[in-house]
Amino acid sequence: MERLPHTEMDPAMVMPKEVCCGNFRGLIPYVRRRYGDEGVQDILNGLVDNDRFLIADKNDPTRISAIKEHDLTDPAYWVSYSFTLRLFSNVRTFVGGPDPLFEAGEGAVTEYFSKSMYFVVRIFGIKFLSKQVSKLNARLNRVKEVDLVELTDRSATFRIRNFPAFPASKDICDWNRGIYTGLARLTDAVDPICEEIECRAEGGENCVFLLTWKKRERVIGRLYRWILRRIARDLVAAYEAAVAERDALIESLTRSEEKYRLLVENAGDGIVVAQDGRITFGNRRIQEIIGYGDDELKAVSFDSFVHPRNRDLVLERYRGRLAGKRLPSTYLVTILHKEGRELKVQLSSVLIRWQGRPATLAFLRDVTQQQELEVQLRRAQKMESIGMLAGGVAHDLNNILSGIVSYPELLLLQLSPHSPLREPIRTIQKSGERAAAVVQDLLTLARRGVITAAAADQARRVRRQARGIWRP
Repeated sequence: MERLPHTEMDPAMVMPKEVCCGNFRGLIPYVRRRYGDEGVQDILNGLVDNDRFLIADKNDPTRISAIKEHDLTDPAYWVSYSFTLRLFSNVRTFVGGPDPLFEAGEGAVTEYFSKSMYFVVRIFGIKFLSKQVSKLNARLNRVKEVDLVELTDRSATFRIRNFPAFPASKDICDWNRGIYTGLARLTDAVDPICEEIECRAEGGENCVFLLTWKKRERVIGRLYRWILRRIARDLVAAYEAAVAERDALIESLTRSEEKYRLLVENAGDGIVVAQDGRITFGNRRIQEIIGYGDDELKAVSFDSFVHPRNRDLVLERYRGRLAGKRLPSTYLVTILHKEGRELKVQLSSVLIRWQGRPATLAFLRDVTQQQELEVQLRRAQKMESIGMLAGGVAHDLNNILSGIVSYPELLLLQLSPHSPLREPIRTIQKSGERAAAVVQDLLTLARRGVITAAAADQARRVRRQARGIWRP
């Protein structure tokens, strides 16, 4: 069944893997067989399709969603201890009676074991099964450890020690009594009885269970079981080895998937997989870049996020890459943010196989700000070049204008007040001063205002000195 991802879910919100759903593999069928689908709905009320109880998909850990009913019978999924406590509380309330969890646990055992497993358990008997309890618990729980304290021909004593972060629960103790009793009934044990002689939930140091039974005294039966044990020993050893190998592979796969998810979700570039013209996967960064959620990204064709002026180019290269053509893997395109802004991105794309079919893997790096800074840098470099040119011209003009501004003043001092040459000379003088002002602007452009000010002050000093020399 396809898992529909929930939008904008933080992977940190996924339930910790504390209790394997294999623990409930017999409970759900038992409740359905005895109470029908309505009974299953009642015990799962508030637990399934609830955003408080999230799991990562076993095939794609980046897909996170609320746990479903069918997940609770799949050993590949794990739930939190708090989820388990709430489930058993629902079972206690629904089943009712004097010992509801014991009844549910005992019934769940029968539903859990297949006919072949029942046959194996029957052959090896209660003592063999008692020795396997610790292994079964370690495979299905990370909240406690179970020790076989004592084993005789007619009794077995188990001690359960919860880890510090997981307090004992009377509901779970009653469930365990039912499980141990149900397992004993599958073997050659007669009239099995399981008692909790010490309970941590009621103040004891640990939870201790005493399982007693009566044994059939049949010589032929014992000989028959001895022969079958010899025959089936290799089968059981191979089965245990296969289960251990499977668990190791699942654990290795889980670690690899977690590393993959951390790398992809925390990448600085947007990462998308395009297949059949749509985005089938997008990491968190691509959602931040263009402002669309995961469901929005996958709802429409991927080219709708590309600016119209680049759309044909992107589609052409996408189709060409799928056709096996050798095309540039990296190029710049303009995409559209959800708010309508244009964004420049560097697009790098390669051909991959996704879920068994051809697809393209693309990395998008937002270079909008980088390009804006590059434009500003080029503009600054142009202004610097213009300033250097203006500074050089201004200094040359300043040298030329020093005579044009200063000598008219000296000539006016030598002319009589009524000389017809005074007016033309003043015109020359004013023109030189206006040219000096232009030089002032050029020097300001060249960021050499200090030098410009010095040039202007020099002209004024020449005029003052000339007046002092020629004053009668």
